[in-house]
Amino acid sequence: MTIHPGIIGIDISKHHFDIFDAATGRPERLTNSGEAARLIAARLGARENGFAIFEATGQYDRYLRTALDAAGIAYARVNPSRA
Repeated sequence: MTIHPGIIGIDISKHHFDIFDAATGRPERLTNSGEAARLIAARLGARENGFAIFEATGQYDRYLRTALDAAGIAYARVNPSRA
């Protein structure tokens, strides 16, 4: 499968963001925090057509949604039962 290099996929848990960045082809783990979410948003903001996709995880995706919204980054928050 080929993933567009502007897209990152993020698995969100209570304590971590597990990230797959299609541009680098490598996974990365960051602490689920506002600082990490802002770092993710800044990385995507530096790209043309940056886009994030992640599962809707209730309260655990709050930091990420807030940072992406503030940076004007497009994202898809996907219902896990439909993914």
